[in-house]
Amino acid sequence: MKKIIITLSIAVSILFSQEDIFEKNYSIGFDFHMFPQAFLGDPNGGGYYGDSEIVDLMGFYLSYETSSGLLIEPGYSFYSEFTEVDYESSSYDDYEYTNTWRTLSLGVFKIMEGEDVRTYVGGRIGKSWYEYDISNAEFGEDEDLDNFMIAPTFGAEYFVGENFSFGGEVMYKILTSQDTESSSISDITSLSTSVEPKFLVRFYF
Repeated sequence: MKKIIITLSIAVSILFSQEDIFEKNYSIGFDFHMFPQAFLGDPNGGGYYGDSEIVDLMGFYLSYETSSGLLIEPGYSFYSEFTEVDYESSSYDDYEYTNTWRTLSLGVFKIMEGEDVRTYVGGRIGKSWYEYDISNAEFGEDEDLDNFMIAPTFGAEYFVGENFSFGGEVMYKILTSQDTESSSISDITSLSTSVEPKFLVRFYF
């Protein structure tokens, strides 16, 4: 996690220290998954801990457009849920648990300008963290999972005036997951791939 934060900090520092090479095209953006289960599914999965792959239900972005036509876009998403279980019977101990997902990413894209619509192509890299904490070990164990993401991406946005755009993008997401649970008797690494569409809105200033 420290390496990712340091890398993103250096990139952002370079961006701000070389303001003169950028046009005044900054933006704040939000994305929304277009997979129905991202909104309708139960992140808990009905069990004692959640689905570690649901890590970015909604994303927040800060975009910087360079004078050479590059879009540099750090992103962050966060989701957390807390559940408390109180038994009416004294035979069982009450317990509580928390599921938390965090994602940090950096996107770099080449912009192809149009009159009202422009397209961009590039990719995102990032890392996500899933944490499951439970107060009573009788009902489960704490869990920590790390996910590393590489996602070639193609997108398009339509401008409604000079300061607002909406559009969509499709990314080919390659996700490597590593189970770092301390009590595990084995190391578990998994690789998943998916094609994910997203709807985005950006506010330029």
